[in-house]
Amino acid sequence: TGYRIERLISAQSSPNDLCNINVLLKELSKEGNPPELTQFTLNSLLENRYRTYVYVSRINDATNAEHERIIGIAMLTVYRKMSGGGRIVGFIDDVVVHSDHKRRGNCSALINALLRHAKNAEVCNVDLTTSRQEALLAYEKIGFSVRKTSPMRYKFLK
Repeated sequence: TGYRIERLISAQSSPNDLCNINVLLKELSKEGNPPELTQFTLNSLLENRYRTYVYVSRINDATNAEHERIIGIAMLTVYRKMSGGGRIVGFIDDVVVHSDHKRRGNCSALINALLRHAKNAEVCNVDLTTSRQEALLAYEKIGFSVRKTSPMRYKFLK
């Protein structure tokens, strides 16, 4: 009857909270038997939810040899999920290469740099989304596969 929504913080989480979360994770899991979330992993999730890494592609400016300019960017966000026992996952976002420098391997180089970073961070999978068909084909060449999910978004009114 009287629900209370609150942020769970590590200093206030109890063994009972952990047990309740593990019960919910079983409902979320398609296999029905996900790895148990430990108190240590829960505390890690609550204290350090995510890290973001931005990679850039630079080019020497032909008009001024001392300066380089950024012609491409890509961002990787790495975080732990409660499902899967606190596994580390990644999401690539904000991938863009200046139109004058497309089809020269810049996008692939950025994505591959992010994937190397993710692998070194022991990320188990990396997701990204795109609505552009040409980008979809490029990502598939790198090794991404299309997932059968329907992303949804909640947009705050300004």
